[in-house]
Amino acid sequence: MKTASIFVVCFVIVSVIGPLTGATQTQGNIENPQWHLPAGATARLGKGTVNGITYSPDGTRLVVASSIGIWLYDVKTLEPLALFTGHTDIVSSAVYSPDGNTLASGSWDNTVRLWDPQIGQTKKTLFGHNDRAVSVAYSPDGNTLASGSWDNTIRLWDARTGQLKTILGHAHRVHGVAYSPEGSTLASVDQEGDINLWNATTGQVLATFAGHTTGVQALAYSPDGSVLAGAGQNGEIRL
Repeated sequence: MKTASIFVVCFVIVSVIGPLTGATQTQGNIENPQWHLPAGATARLGKGTVNGITYSPDGTRLVVASSIGIWLYDVKTLEPLALFTGHTDIVSSAVYSPDGNTLASGSWDNTVRLWDPQIGQTKKTLFGHNDRAVSVAYSPDGNTLASGSWDNTIRLWDARTGQLKTILGHAHRVHGVAYSPEGSTLASVDQEGDINLWNATTGQVLATFAGHTTGVQALAYSPDGSVLAGAGQNGEIRL
């Protein structure tokens, strides 16, 4: 009986607070406090698993790629501004274009999407990967978008038109891609822990770093481009 009473109280609280919240919250392109609920659903508990985070170029927005979509947060207030939905599976990576006018995302649904970050609408959907598109990265000049996939490839797209420019082949599943700060080199990592450095213009392999004993999940260049950090699945970070 005690358990039943607690349930009733919790139900009443949710029933009362929910409508009040909905009456006052209107942010960005979202008017529903439950953030794009699917048909038939009445509430969402939790915000999904976090798979990647990045800032907007002007530093005012924090983008979170999650298992239910792409969250945008106000950096000053830490309040959610919008949830972009459209991918049919987990969103594994999201990144702004250098000019801030486009948000690119990669998903387990094998696609890459280009979004208008102001209204949350899809500009283009890029098809071609045969497995999960797990990492996306813009070249510093914003002209090229790289996407790494579990189909052992990196695809380079024209960032404006969405047309495929070239395909780079890996021996194993690609887990991450990152451009050097000056844009001349593209780094990629795979499930075996190997890091490839590519000439971003010709697509030729410049070097391969081996040493990680597990797959590398993430890459990051230092601001001056002199150091590349790789994060392994075993918790090890190599510079």
